[in-house]
Formats: sequence, structure tokens, C-alpha cells
Amino acid sequence: DVEAALPRNPLVTAAQPQHDLAQAAVVHVHAAAPGDHALVQAQIVALLRELQARLNLAIIFISHDLAVVRRLSHRVLVMYLGKVMELADAEVLYRDPKHPYTRALMAAVPIPDPRLSKSRVKALVTGEAPSPLAPPGGCRFHPRCPHRMEICSTAKPAMVERSPGHWVACHLFPSLAEKGI
Repeated sequence: DVEAALPRNPLVTAAQPQHDLAQAAVVHVHAAAPGDHALVQAQIVALLRELQARLNLAIIFISHDLAVVRRLSHRVLVMYLGKVMELADAEVLYRDPKHPYTRALMAAVPIPDPRLSKSRVKALVTGEAPSPLAPPGGCRFHPRCPHRMEICSTAKPAMVERSPGHWVACHLFPSLAEKGI
């Protein structure tokens, strides 16, 4: 199982003594009315950031809105159909996404500047998303992945640390064991 390959707690490093760990909170925010969405969202994000700073609060924030995730998160875990695809510090993930699904998500975020938008590399995702009730075997993203290989449909990819703290579950990035090292 991919999650089993993660370090015991990848969000906590050896440099963080136990007494310095942040408090944790679970906050459920229901979507606002469409006309008020941007204003309400900005107010909620500002409040969460203030609470984060003032109370040394760890927030588990679940969203498909990567612009908001970027403004609020220090570390990002990307999932597809309930499986971890990538985990990294937010700055690293947004600068250098590795997994094809993460790249597709990043490419889908609108850029308000048309000049920058035209120069952006598009990540192609094809097909329909599989049912979460009957997910595909192997890598769950393989039916839609532009880089799929035969192994993707038969074997679950191992979670591999590509750089310190940057984990990816993708057959494009073989583990050292698979390389014979």
C-alpha cells in the first residue's frame, strides 16, 4: 500500500521536538452562495491564516482549489481516488510538481495574465475519471495519464522520495531498489 511506504509521520521531521508540534484543528467550511463566494472565501482564508499564526495551529485543509491551497498550506498532499500521489512542501510542489496528476492540477489553475497563460505548458488528461467505488488496478491515475506504461495498470507504484521531503507515487520515478541500487 502506498500510504504504508510513507515515513511514520512525514509532516514531522527529526528537527521538530515533540513539545514544538503545533495544535491541530479540523474545520469544515461549507461553500458560500455563488455571488458571495470570492469575498467569503478571502475572509475565511484570512481568518484561517490568522489563527494559524496566532495559535501555532496545524490545519488539515481539503480542497480542489489549488490557489487557496497555495495561500494557506505549508505542506501539500495530493490524492487521486483516495490514494496519495505526491507529498511535498508547498513551495516545492508548486515550483516542481512531479506526478502527472499534480502537473495536470497545476495546469488547470487559471492564470489571470493572458501573456503568461499562453506560455504555460498544458498537461493533457484524457478520458473520464473512474468510479471511486470501482477504482482501477495498479496506479489509480493510469487510465487518464498521458505517460502511462504497461506496469501502471498492473502494479501499484511505490512512494519514492525524489528529494528530501518530496514524495511521489509514480512508475516514472522508480525506487532505488527497482534500479538495483
